[in-house]
Amino acid sequence: ESLVRLKAESIPGLVTYAPGLADPSGYLSSKGWGLLAALCVYFAYELLYKSNFFWQDGPVPMILRTSPSTYLALGVSFGYFVIDFWTCVKYNLGGTEMVLHHLGSLLSVTTALV
Repeated sequence: ESLVRLKAESIPGLVTYAPGLADPSGYLSSKGWGLLAALCVYFAYELLYKSNFFWQDGPVPMILRTSPSTYLALGVSFGYFVIDFWTCVKYNLGGTEMVLHHLGSLLSVTTALV
């Protein structure tokens, strides 16, 4: 199986696949990742639309309120981005943009957890 590989010039040693080619790892067609994405959407829906936790009046501003569900959602998000980042680096998926996207997302989730 021969795939055209392009070297990303901005990060030495990082190799990406040309757009439109099949995913050599099978990663993007995995049902497990789709389920995890669905769980993340479900938690966001529960926290923002079904729960009144963030919308009711309280003693502190809304941005400072947390609950066990908040930390659960952030933990799932952090785990997702760590595994997805590792997979992108291991299989060279997405190139420099995906690496930067995952690093930024991990920084954001880490900041929210601290």
